[in-house]
Amino acid sequence: MDESPIRRIQPTRWKYALAAAVLAALGVYSRVRPAAPDQPVAFAHSVHLKAGVKCAGCHRDAASSPQAGLPGVKECALCHAKIRTESPAIRQVLAYARRGEEIPWQRVYSFPASSYVLFRHDMHVRGGIACSTCHGDLRQAGTARVWKPFNMGVCLTCHRQHGAGTECEQCHY
Repeated sequence: MDESPIRRIQPTRWKYALAAAVLAALGVYSRVRPAAPDQPVAFAHSVHLKAGVKCAGCHRDAASSPQAGLPGVKECALCHAKIRTESPAIRQVLAYARRGEEIPWQRVYSFPASSYVLFRHDMHVRGGIACSTCHGDLRQAGTARVWKPFNMGVCLTCHRQHGAGTECEQCHY
């Protein structure tokens, strides 16, 4: 017996519906903020920023190199040898300094190697993009976490809003 034309069309519609559902789920997943990584010391950006420390005070390389960089533990210990020494987090920092060990911070933001993205902080800083554009208002935050999950759509939207180039080789290698 021959199948009716309706039965032949229905599986195709299901395939499109399933594909649409998968793409929608991926779109939602790409906007979900991952949990903050466990850090060896509970560093409070908010405390430092409210005290007047600027982002570039610690992330000195952000304006001149691809990576923002982090200060060494000795630099942290210079201030905290006398400031808030009773704090458990500061005691941890000072213990690392006494042992001559760098604090093994965990990266908060990164692109998977499979994306072949080379993100450059220096180009964004020189372009006048405020740190809070990507990292959120850390004056209101405790420890750093992903504020804005990045994907190509987010980057392209921002580039277009700021008149930056969208050529593939600008960000991909």
